[in-house]
Amino acid sequence: MLLALALTTGAWMPVQAQTFEQSVAAYESKDYRKAFAGFKKLAAQGYANAQFNLGLMYAEGRGVPKDDMMAMGWHKLAAAQGNASAQFVLGAMYADGRGVPKDDMMAMGWYVAAAEQGQADAQFNLGLMYAEGQVVPRDYQQAYFWWLLDGTQGDKDAAKFRDLVERDFSPAQRAAAQADARNWKPK
Repeated sequence: MLLALALTTGAWMPVQAQTFEQSVAAYESKDYRKAFAGFKKLAAQGYANAQFNLGLMYAEGRGVPKDDMMAMGWHKLAAAQGNASAQFVLGAMYADGRGVPKDDMMAMGWYVAAAEQGQADAQFNLGLMYAEGQVVPRDYQQAYFWWLLDGTQGDKDAAKFRDLVERDFSPAQRAAAQADARNWKPK
């Protein structure tokens, strides 16, 4: 699924798109050696989606030895170019302490970067962080806001959490959060 997301983002010149698409096709057909070679070539040229996919290959140990440090390095390169999926993965790696020391503040920073671009999983995790008061003061209205956004993308868990928090809101609080979500635009 993340590879499909990466395929649909970013601008590619025809020859590069074919190479990237061939690498994705190789990955999906479990020809990890061919996929790795294609992604590595493009990643070395600075293509964020290829960098992201190399990071996934290292994180999952597909075609290469599993290596969280290498995964982190490739994801950082892609994230620095604005790749929202890489930003989310970095947030998760910091939250779990995978490849880096556990750091909830860094996790939140990467989740914010991804969530502000509309990345659903990051929006969900931000909702959790606000609801639990993790790194930030507990703020159910912020949690509700992020779960509203994530829920519009079909996440049933976000809808459940949103509904739990919503029960304690006044009509004015609910209306304000819903207006904020309606007016929100990804960056």
